Amino acid sequence: MIQTTRIIAVGVLLLWSMTVAAQELVHFPSFEDNGPGRSSTVLSGYLSRPTGEGQHPAVVFLHGCGGLLMGSTIEPGESDWAGELTRRGYAVLMVDSFAPRDRRQMCAPRTFDRELYGNRAQDAYGALLFLQAQPLVRPDRIGINGLVAGRWRSSLRDRHPKL
Repeated sequence: MIQTTRIIAVGVLLLWSMTVAAQELVHFPSFEDNGPGRSSTVLSGYLSRPTGEGQHPAVVFLHGCGGLLMGSTIEPGESDWAGELTRRGYAVLMVDSFAPRDRRQMCAPRTFDRELYGNRAQDAYGALLFLQAQPLVRPDRIGINGLVAGRWRSSLRDRHPKL
């Protein structure tokens, strides 16, 4: 009985892991974030590809004021969101607006940067253009998901147990 349970558990784990591909580090320019005629900031992003052939809808994923990364790893809450969307068949591009600009976070008044805050829309447009050029993405089916000015403290499933 224990052996059967282990085999089933390993099978479930393999099936789950096959539904979410590893996140690929990509780079793309923001869209004229430094003004027309000036070179744009090259952003980092993490692209998650859903399983299956053909083109998929996609989501541009923008982090909150706490940034995308905790050290060198993606914040768990943001990673949960991206994983769930990818499992549901979406390609997900998680945009890091802070690290390329030498920022970690800007949640507190003393760390808030109005110029960077204003550039976030340009970052979203840059991510849109990047995704539209990817063969796995349906260029006419790209949405956006942005977190509020704060970090998620629990996983997606903790907040939405029916998912």
